Amino acid sequence: MTRIDASGFGALNVDHVFLVDTLENGDDEVVSRHETLSPGGSAANTIFALGRLGLSTAFMGCVAGDAGGELLLQSFRDVRTDTSWIDVAQGFTGEALIFVDPSGRRRIVLRPGANDVVDNAHSDRWLSEHVPDCRLVHMTSFASSDQLAVQAGFAARLPPDTLLSVSPGALYARLGRHHHHVTSLLARADYVLFNQREITTLVGESDYVKASIKFARLFPRCRAVSVTLGRGREDSGPRAVPSNSDAPQLGLRGGAESSVSASGGKVASFVLERAKQNRYLGHRLYMNGDYYGEVGDTTGAGDAYAAGFLFGVLRRRPTVDSAMIGHVLSQFSVVEVGARSAIPTAEKLEQRLADYWDSEQRRWKLVRTEEIENCQPVMGAAVPAAAAL
Repeated sequence: MTRIDASGFGALNVDHVFLVDTLENGDDEVVSRHETLSPGGSAANTIFALGRLGLSTAFMGCVAGDAGGELLLQSFRDVRTDTSWIDVAQGFTGEALIFVDPSGRRRIVLRPGANDVVDNAHSDRWLSEHVPDCRLVHMTSFASSDQLAVQAGFAARLPPDTLLSVSPGALYARLGRHHHHVTSLLARADYVLFNQREITTLVGESDYVKASIKFARLFPRCRAVSVTLGRGREDSGPRAVPSNSDAPQLGLRGGAESSVSASGGKVASFVLERAKQNRYLGHRLYMNGDYYGEVGDTTGAGDAYAAGFLFGVLRRRPTVDSAMIGHVLSQFSVVEVGARSAIPTAEKLEQRLADYWDSEQRRWKLVRTEEIENCQPVMGAAVPAAAAL
């Protein structure tokens, strides 16, 4: 049997996206300027994007036998994602009501539906019959604590050679790092992907760099922790730092004329990777002006970033390359309404990435790397449950 590159495990939702004029007034009526219905769910969006980029993918979860369930299944089929591990349950398919204002701010209301059916019986079957064929499992949050407990147990029983990536999202971040199941899940993770609010909330540290370092000390198994910063954070500006890697092997053609330029020194994302024992490299990726055009909808931008990052991981690229692929893919995703509508093919991604690579200096433009020491694990640092037995 052909091995699956990546399989997802998380909520499956139909996204109802409403573009509204404002979200500022807490007790008011607003009018929707535009409405769309699209397949969603954080892990599902990431797996869809990996399938669109040509990797072999699958998904584990539950939908109902209704129009929403069929919409989700067909979307996966369109990118050749294996849907045989998605069970059809009674009730209704999960839904997310998403309200987006012109600045990109969002409010999300979840209706879990069939997602609440996922239990240990599903987990046992997936672990025994499907996971041994997967190189990587990507997990994101459910609305219910019951499914979080299932995920924590699932993670603890993963084969040691199966990579685990986790995007905790706001729901799990708010539970905090002291929550037993959140700790168990993150302790097994090889790669963890946050936005700024999530990681600062989880570890109780307001600065995203310090929060990343603290996370690395608390969860020493993690190979890299990535933090996306939305519309960017002010910084001192990019400095050229040589890269030890070639351009990502996606068929990139070196030497392209670049239209990339710095945009006020704003950091778009930060990645902390383990370089050697207790020593880490911090990579800051900078924004590049109006290169991407107008923002239509930020729903799923973080999921697209995760897909690009994991695409690099699965292609065995250096961490900084993976981060750049995620950075570029996320910018594709925001130009249209809906989390999946603007995800490009690998060929289009290659063309955009070429603008970021300086073939003469053999480095990425708009990346600054610094070495960070003293990341020794803290007393009582979390270890995977299976390893602790």
